[in-house]
Amino acid sequence: MRRFSIITINLNNAEGLSKTIPTVLNQTYKEFEYIIIDGASTDDSVEVIRKYEDKLSYWVSEKDTGIYNAMNKGIRAARMLSNDPDKYLLFLNSGDRLYSDGVLEKISQGGNEDIVIGKIIRDDFNIPFGFYAKELTMRNVMRRGFPHQATFFAQKLFDNELYDESYKIVADWKFFVQKIIMENVTYSNIDTIVSEFDTGGISTSQHEVLVHEVKRASSELLPPRMLKDYERIAHLDDEWIAFGDALFDKVGVRKLVYSFIKMMLYISNVRLALRRKKCK
Repeated sequence: MRRFSIITINLNNAEGLSKTIPTVLNQTYKEFEYIIIDGASTDDSVEVIRKYEDKLSYWVSEKDTGIYNAMNKGIRAARMLSNDPDKYLLFLNSGDRLYSDGVLEKISQGGNEDIVIGKIIRDDFNIPFGFYAKELTMRNVMRRGFPHQATFFAQKLFDNELYDESYKIVADWKFFVQKIIMENVTYSNIDTIVSEFDTGGISTSQHEVLVHEVKRASSELLPPRMLKDYERIAHLDDEWIAFGDALFDKVGVRKLVYSFIKMMLYISNVRLALRRKKCK
């Protein structure tokens, strides 16, 4: 029977915590441990935690050195509670919510992959976000953020290394790339919506730090010659993204869609004309 450890990290977000906790405790599948790591909050967070204390597997409120120090505390607590190597760990930070009461039930019926990647819904954009490619490659993993609020990691993946605490906001991304690309662990990319994502998170508000840390992590993960090729690809991707953003801002949604349809019709007509010419 599949077990889970749900780990919630919190700092001075009592309101978000009060939204997160019930979505975990209301799960129909009960083979899980719930861990809350609070960073010595000075708001009402501890009062919220104490309200549910009898239903929690472990909680602590103490100072930490950053989000990844707190997440690593959660990983150690999960191992202390049950040292099952195949148990899945999910990080659901304060403000994030499990999408439905049946999420864990559905994940428990899957296979035995090392990593299971689901989808998330942003609280400001009602479209599922995640990986849609059937096969994850270096390019689509490293050029996109991954939905950590919808990603289940087998506990054994943390046996030899935890999150790199020298990073502020991309240590989880670095760990994900390390496991999926460098170590080629098994994974399953599923369409299940796992959680609703609170867009007020740290990595959504520190863009410059994000760019710097992604560049640093890439240089640590990739050999120099591979890194040069990756940087060339990244540069081309960035050019297209910038062009798309500029076009979107200038012409607006309707005009952009209309132009795209016009272009596709034009290409279709050209292909049809060439086929007819070839037949003659």
